Amino acid sequence: MQEMAATKKRLIQALAVNPLDKEFLTTDDILLLPSLGKLKSRKDAKLRPFIYSAPMDTVTGYRLAEVLTRSKNHQGCEQGAVVCRFLPQEQFKALAQLHKRNNLFHAVSGRKEDVAILQNVSYDNKLSVAIDVAHGDTESMHELYNLWREQVFVQDIMSGSVCSPAGVIRAAQAGCTHIRLGVGPGAACTTRLQTGCGNPQLSAVYLAHKALVIKGLRDKVTLIADGGIRYPGDAVKYLAAGADAIMLGSRFSTCIESHGWKRHKKRWWHKPQLVKRFRGQASASFQLDVFGKKSRCPEGATGPLIEPTCSVKDLVGEFEDGIRSALSYLGLTSINELNPDNVTFIRITPSASKEGGPHGT
Repeated sequence: MQEMAATKKRLIQALAVNPLDKEFLTTDDILLLPSLGKLKSRKDAKLRPFIYSAPMDTVTGYRLAEVLTRSKNHQGCEQGAVVCRFLPQEQFKALAQLHKRNNLFHAVSGRKEDVAILQNVSYDNKLSVAIDVAHGDTESMHELYNLWREQVFVQDIMSGSVCSPAGVIRAAQAGCTHIRLGVGPGAACTTRLQTGCGNPQLSAVYLAHKALVIKGLRDKVTLIADGGIRYPGDAVKYLAAGADAIMLGSRFSTCIESHGWKRHKKRWWHKPQLVKRFRGQASASFQLDVFGKKSRCPEGATGPLIEPTCSVKDLVGEFEDGIRSALSYLGLTSINELNPDNVTFIRITPSASKEGGPHGT
């Protein structure tokens, strides 16, 4: 009996230690331990907006932004979109017709000239801007955040990409209301391979959340986990680690409403099909198309030809239902309860990760 009691005590102690406090981990390294369920039905789980589309030329144009920011579930949630800055016609159309939408961001560059450009346009209400740069934690970027913060026509500001707790704090103190978190985890990103820089995304989220809590800034910013999200379960883990929202690129690229589809006829007897190649904004393909030249060390990849597989409604519904199911397993009733204080993280082995996927079909 004493041995059983000691074993139980060790198990309780082990579960009380969050593995994210000891190691730098990804979503494949952990699971969330189920708890006593409280929901009578998963449809009773309370959600809020938690999805943003990435500002990529093969993802967010006018159509996807228009559909995504008006799509509401039965609880009235509006998701978010960031219109790509490299699609000027799409962005001008969004500025003209969608500027009253909640949760709509317009991507801008890291140049001060973009401030002057938007100053000369009249709007019925304030705009939200996303500074779309690969390294959002630089001295020049913090100066730019402050400059945007001073503009009377600006409502919310989304930072460039950051991945360190200190970088998150600096961006928040410089005036960013939304922090875009993630360097290197994206499906078409090769930054970590080319530079050796980055931070495992799950740890990046958790450490950023902790840093904001310690500094008393947690309620002042929206923390967005950008990249590395393949399934709804990944989104659940990021939200559980402290993120307020997720940003999807490759998953939205397969939606019929996403930008970049072209008609392609494989054989004369086949009907033309919609196809495109999902690519990173730092890929050689993108650089050649947009700038007419490429870097000797591109930090992005270009994928194979893909075809539409779903609608925005279907994709958002998949992630919303995944969150609802997770809340049921975790003994929670609302997405607002999904945070590090209310879940138990357990460290798993590679074989346990393999066990969690389909392996018999």
